[in-house]
Amino acid sequence: MNYSESEPAVVNVTTDTDPPTALTIQEISSTSVEITWTAPVATLQSYRLERTNSSGQTLPDVTISPSASRYTVTGLAPVSEYNISLYAVSHVGQSEPITVTVVTETDPPTSVRWLTPALNSITLTWVSPQTEILKYNVAYRPTDESVFVFLNPPPGPQDTGCLLNGLLTDTVYVINISAVSTHGESEHVVISASTGVNIAQGMTAYQTSTLGSGGAASRAVDGNTDPVFNAGSCSHTQVEADPSWWVDLGQRHMIERVAIFSRQDCCSERINPFNIHIGDSTQVNTNPKCGGDHQIDDNGTPITIPCLGMRGRYVGVRLPGPSRVLTLCEVFVFGEPLPTTTAAPTTPSASTLGKYQYYIISR
Repeated sequence: MNYSESEPAVVNVTTDTDPPTALTIQEISSTSVEITWTAPVATLQSYRLERTNSSGQTLPDVTISPSASRYTVTGLAPVSEYNISLYAVSHVGQSEPITVTVVTETDPPTSVRWLTPALNSITLTWVSPQTEILKYNVAYRPTDESVFVFLNPPPGPQDTGCLLNGLLTDTVYVINISAVSTHGESEHVVISASTGVNIAQGMTAYQTSTLGSGGAASRAVDGNTDPVFNAGSCSHTQVEADPSWWVDLGQRHMIERVAIFSRQDCCSERINPFNIHIGDSTQVNTNPKCGGDHQIDDNGTPITIPCLGMRGRYVGVRLPGPSRVLTLCEVFVFGEPLPTTTAAPTTPSASTLGKYQYYIISR
């Protein structure tokens, strides 16, 4: 008996897109989570990320590059639980999700400000975090020591500032501030602040130009460190090359350090990099530099720069380069007056300031 084979019956099938694997949390903050994963076998067009909080509210989807294997999920609320789901998307559709559950951390205080210094004390203020907190931890130490001292009793949940008293005179301190809730301690906000007398406050200040709507040079030595421009306490130049600001201390001083407070309500990065000049010339940019190029952190916390006894009557801040804008919300200068001489420098005038004569600002 002879047998023959029939034509085959054929069916076409397309398998589903396989999901990513090994979804892992790498780092958690109060408003973000960093995740990593292993890519699927399928050739992908993208990933789709979904964020759902414990109330069932889903935030807008996020599309991620198909070549990525790490992503920082942002836009989260402090001390909140989220299900984070990741889908792989190919030409045949999206995969099943891989999901991880995470709880964000306690958020720290913000807008931490160092107020007018005093001989043996430092006053701080801050804006409370969103989280309902139990207390704040405030620790401080001189920069040349390694052991922190904790403020005791600690500030309570209703406090928006504190006083550090009994400090060493003319000393720079490192200060750590964090918020503590039932969910744990927030990340630390670190600032430097110093005791001593601010010899720049109330002195005559100048700048190379002034914004038409405000921003006089005198605002940077009014004793108010408010970092919001519309609060009326920050200087502001126009857009120009090498904008500069300077203060006349009235006589020569030996300058130990300068503290710079930048704007925080926007554009805090515009001050970087900047130079500090100290000397006796009214052409301030020709005076010697205190250090090189300085930078302020993106969070806008004030920076204290040691000048190691440089001598001069004028302390200036300059932004090197074209198309720069200089905004200063306060400048503290610490130092000691030197004996006066008969050849003391003269007060700046239109004739000595050259091309900047139209921008002089008097008190």
